[in-house]
Amino acid sequence: MKRFLFTVQKLELSWFGKLVGSKFLFPLIHFQIFAAVYFGATWSYAIFWYVAMLVSIYLIPIVPLYLQRPVALLLTMLAIMVGPVVFPPAAGLEWFAPVFMIKLGLSHAVREEPYRPESE
Repeated sequence: MKRFLFTVQKLELSWFGKLVGSKFLFPLIHFQIFAAVYFGATWSYAIFWYVAMLVSIYLIPIVPLYLQRPVALLLTMLAIMVGPVVFPPAAGLEWFAPVFMIKLGLSHAVREEPYRPESE
């Protein structure tokens, strides 16, 4: 998936391929965090994690390429530390939102290769 997201090749894609290949629309359609409400989580819990994920995927591309991984980790860890304290999860769902955040914010939004600024 990461190779597909970060390729420089121009690919002929269907509308679904373009949706899946979008760095912003693909995470935007991940509403499964709201399924936690069905299992006893509050709406504020689901909204917090969804907004935290959206903020991370919009902020990560703004920072320089060599700082994207540390910033993604910082945003993910802040959400994991603040989320359960402010919006307690339903019993048994403690793992669900952090995995959601790690998958979309830390994994999909960051390029895999390491980058450093070129020294002059």
